[in-house]
Amino acid sequence: MLAGETLYSLSKRYAVSVSDLQAGPPAPAATPAVWHAVLAGETLYSLSKRYAVSVSDLQAWNHKADASVRLGEVLRMNAPPAR
Repeated sequence: MLAGETLYSLSKRYAVSVSDLQAGPPAPAATPAVWHAVLAGETLYSLSKRYAVSVSDLQAWNHKADASVRLGEVLRMNAPPAR
């Protein structure tokens, strides 16, 4: 905005309503979930390196108290959407 401009003048210039200007930009779209089925020999550490996330994030996203994983276990590999 420039000095002296108002929401009303901007709404007329850009053909949008004042209420749309007051609402601000739309919220970003949620990132789709990424899931991984654990294969033989994989660990939370190896998966954290593969997906460029921390072991502690993987534990939090998957409600794991420790770093153990089971063959075939399906894990979330990215953050769940904010609530």
